[in-house]
Amino acid sequence: MLVMISAPGRQNSVCDNQRTVQGKEMILVEIHTAATGSYYDMQLDEKLECGLLAQKCLDILCRYLGLTEKTSLTRHPVFISLRQKRILPEKNTMEQCGIKNGDRLILA
Repeated sequence: MLVMISAPGRQNSVCDNQRTVQGKEMILVEIHTAATGSYYDMQLDEKLECGLLAQKCLDILCRYLGLTEKTSLTRHPVFISLRQKRILPEKNTMEQCGIKNGDRLILA
């Protein structure tokens, strides 16, 4: 599902699924977390729904940052495309939304 998260100035990374599947279309995006003001590079499966990916990114970031409790604001995360200036529909895939390598997303 998600492959890797990395942050500038940190050497460690958190992986959700380290298995690689031939033919899987992955895109590299920069994700800005509104709550922390931080940026992270993530590789995402462009065939998965945006809502599922937003939740998985939130789960990984919480683990990465050592957060154990989620607030009510983080129970239903969404992605916002900075290039397209819109909230990505939860049921659409990244591919359907036109998200490409290098795009910047806000996780809110």
